[in-house]
Parts: sequence; structure tokens; C-alpha cells
Amino acid sequence: MDVLSHGRYSEYELIYRLSIILANLTIGGKNKLIKSAAFHHLDPSEKGAISYFIGLTVSKVFAEKLLDVPWLLHFDVYRNQLGTTSASGVRQKPDLLGRSKFGDWIILESKGRANTLPRNLLDKGKAQTRTIQAIGGRTPHLRISAVTHFKGNELHFDWADPEGSVEDAMDLNTTPDEYLSLYYRLVYMVLSTHEPFESNGYTLYSYPDLGITIGLLTSIYQAYGQQNLPSVEAVGPLPKEGLPEVAGQRFYVGTDGVAIGMSEDIRQRLRAH
Repeated sequence: MDVLSHGRYSEYELIYRLSIILANLTIGGKNKLIKSAAFHHLDPSEKGAISYFIGLTVSKVFAEKLLDVPWLLHFDVYRNQLGTTSASGVRQKPDLLGRSKFGDWIILESKGRANTLPRNLLDKGKAQTRTIQAIGGRTPHLRISAVTHFKGNELHFDWADPEGSVEDAMDLNTTPDEYLSLYYRLVYMVLSTHEPFESNGYTLYSYPDLGITIGLLTSIYQAYGQQNLPSVEAVGPLPKEGLPEVAGQRFYVGTDGVAIGMSEDIRQRLRAH
């Protein structure tokens, strides 16, 4: 589903998906992520949906930390162009399209399971990554099949990188500027439709009742407003003093320049499992 396409309701969806992570994962021994008590009480269909959303989140962290891919966007934003059919009939497209800080495209199929890794699931993901032949006329640099799953209580992540595409694979016509415009659209909408404030070079908006702050590097926020997207670059590692400051909150800033702040109260609840 494209979570960007419904204005203010998209903002609520963003908060909801963040809440999914906070409600269903907690930190166990040796700082490992484990299922929360709330997750254990879900019915099987709910666990399936939640596991998929957790998988998307873990895939984002994986792509940024290990593949140097700051930007990862759901293929559904291009659904009008791609659809789900090919010359041989109906075929599922992969979940995510990424762009590395070096300008390469990657394709990532992200699956989530509430229990152990099912046999052949990585292979099914590999097949989905091969349904896209080219992005903007360029062959993807990487195709990743990934599964986020649990062994007992602990969260695990498995991945593989198949090569090649199928004979009747689809081409996606897009440009780096269009991609970045779609990528930052929701964060820009949140900030531009509220009364944001500045802190250490970031434009921010806080949800005081939730203990959460969302923000963006001001240079990227301004570039988006002017549609000067060629100037957007990945953000390097930041010293602690370079992070935004909001009383009682700690921040994470991704290499995409998006900042997320969370109150200590929420962090403590995350550890109280």
C-alpha cells in the first residue's frame, strides 16, 4: 500500500506504523529484539500483518547500514506504471526500490514471518526481484531477497542476492529526481502543514502527547520546497552535538536526513517486557 497518498490520513498511518514497532517488539537479554507480550496475544492473521510491517522496517535498517542505501521506497508508489501483470500473466512485483549514495538502484523483496524461516521462502523472494529488468534504463546494482522472522522469541534477518531477470521482466521509467520527490513527500507534508521549529540545522515537528518528533535536515527540507532535488545527498555520520535537541527525547538521524526523536519514557517502556 502507498502510505503517501492520503494527506493527513497518511500522517496518521505513519504514526500507526511506528506504534506497531513499539507495541510488538521489546529489548531482551544481550540487547536482542524479541517479541513483546502484546505480540504473543495477537491472533495468527494479526501476527502475519504485523510481521510484514516489522520486516519492512528491518529491511530499511539493513539497506542503510550494510548496503549504503539511504533511500528505500515501496514499489506501490509506481503501481499505475507497473501494475502486477507481465506477458506471461499475473506476477508479483517486489516490495522495495532503493537508491544508494553512489547513485545505484537496488531491488529488495521483504518478507516477514511470525515464526521460523519457512523453506524456500527466500527463493520465492528471489523470483520476485527478477520481475524488474531496469529502472530508468539502468540495470539494478543489487537484487535482495530478505526475510525477517523469529527463532523462538528472538528477531532474525536472512537475505540473499540473486542475479539476473526473467525473460519478460518489466522496466520502470523513473528518474532520481522523481524518486526523491516521492521519497520525501510524506515527511515534507507533515512539516509544511504544521508549525515546525528549528534545532541544530533540522526542521522538526513534535507530537507532545506521543513523545515523538519527526524532522528533516533543513537543507533537504528547503531543497524539496524548491524542487531542487539534484542537490540532495546522503548524510554522513553525525556527532552527538550535531543531532536535533528536544527536551526529554533522544534522536536517530538516518543517512537520508530524516530525524526521529523518542522520549525516554517510550524507550523505558520498550525495555519493560
